[in-house]
Amino acid sequence: MKTRTTIMTICLMTLGLHLSAQERPADRPQRGRGPERSEEARGGRDRSHPVLERWMNHLSENDPDEHARLMELREEDPRAFREAVREGLNEVRRQHRQDRQQRMFGEQVDAIRNAETDEERQEAVEALKLAVGEMVERRMEMREQRIASVREQLERLESEHQTDKDRQQELVENYVEQLLAEPEEAPEENP
Repeated sequence: MKTRTTIMTICLMTLGLHLSAQERPADRPQRGRGPERSEEARGGRDRSHPVLERWMNHLSENDPDEHARLMELREEDPRAFREAVREGLNEVRRQHRQDRQQRMFGEQVDAIRNAETDEERQEAVEALKLAVGEMVERRMEMREQRIASVREQLERLESEHQTDKDRQQELVENYVEQLLAEPEEAPEENP
């Protein structure tokens, strides 16, 4: 069951990313992509994503009523279809988060719930706090590493920018020279 939930979570997360970037009206090109990206220009092909198709196949086998409802919604109201898929994705994420929390802290929570004395309960609460504290500390360490990496990238970018700024006039002159340079004569082709 956990494997199926994990697989469905991965599929739905991928699908959610895909759906957030899709479904523009056919007569309006995607912003910044030009008319060649319109559905009409692509030969009117179906814009389905393989993850969506796998999820729909899963629903077809395991929940035919929901599958039929979504198929109808997909044809009649694509926007409502996307919203329904997003809601499904959010539900799977919530379930996945609960499953992960159960795997990580289930023993401590069970110990708290099954404690027979206040002393046992307090010890179990302290053990849970320690486990959660370790998890939070690991997350903060990972975030600090990402911050340090971004800071290094920013410092490199600022240094490159300052170098270019110091050489701005030279860069302008070089670029103008390149624009005004005579194009190299191409060798004549022999007939």
